[in-house]
Amino acid sequence: MKYKSVVATKRGGPEVLQIVENETRTPAAGEVQIKKSLPRGSGAPMSLPLWLLAFFAKSAFVPGYEIVGVVDALGADVTRVGSGQCVAALTGHGGYT
Repeated sequence: MKYKSVVATKRGGPEVLQIVENETRTPAAGEVQIKKSLPRGSGAPMSLPLWLLAFFAKSAFVPGYEIVGVVDALGADVTRVGSGQCVAALTGHGGYT
């Protein structure tokens, strides 16, 4: 299975955004895989210039600090959520994945 991310590959405006496709990996111990069911876009991550957001990243930067979705797969030792449960998270970055 594959997933897509919106990536800022360098400092700049919206013109530096690219859609990148990657292979989905199996969640490691303590991790969950979330299938996003609701595209979020509060605008807050984009209210700052991408060059400022990317300043804090060491390489390609995926904006978006929040996600909402359904737990799709569980890694070992996950006990606080279950498969099929609706969840939300503040991620800091990476929400546009």
